[in-house]
Amino acid sequence: MAGLARHVDPEELVKKLHDHPHGSHTRGVHTNRAVSYTTPYSSRYASSTELSKFKIPHDGAPADVVHQLLKDELDLDGRPNLNLASFVGTYMEEHGEKLMIENLAKNMADADEYPAMMDMHARCVSIIAHMWGVQKGERAIGTATTGSSEAIHLGGLAMKRRWQERREKEGKDKSKPNIIMGANAQVALEKFARYFEVEARILPVSAKSRYRLDPEL
Repeated sequence: MAGLARHVDPEELVKKLHDHPHGSHTRGVHTNRAVSYTTPYSSRYASSTELSKFKIPHDGAPADVVHQLLKDELDLDGRPNLNLASFVGTYMEEHGEKLMIENLAKNMADADEYPAMMDMHARCVSIIAHMWGVQKGERAIGTATTGSSEAIHLGGLAMKRRWQERREKEGKDKSKPNIIMGANAQVALEKFARYFEVEARILPVSAKSRYRLDPEL
């Protein structure tokens, strides 16, 4: 092997690879010109064929190959059941997960097509309203969202609109709304203020305030 290696010019080999990234001699080699591709290594399907990562490829690929490639890439993520940092559920009952999968194809915006789902949606609003102490004669208004951040944004937007309507009736300026929150507030509140042009007035928290919003401030 040592004698054979003496016949190889590494610099010339690298130059050839750069000049001919798709030639037959580059099978299995990722060159500078091929960084936007991924090679389906997980099956016998064209092990030298590169699939585009940033554009729709001209030719299709077997579903099992694409699934394996994406699965392996997603394995680099953290595991949800060990994630206690970003407001996700760490465990879900099997029946709840199954129910969601069975209804993935339903479009929640199409209320006329899915009346049973919308009826269930109204019952969920009622349940949450009672949790928050709704009184007899009061009407609860609510909507499902894809997560807590969207819920906070919609709630903040509702507050902003009600404030603007009240200011308009009073004949006052409605162009400079603000929201007061503690530094311990959910980060989605800061995003709401940024996205919907509301001044965020963030107050510090401390051991004295038990790390909550301090009314004295």
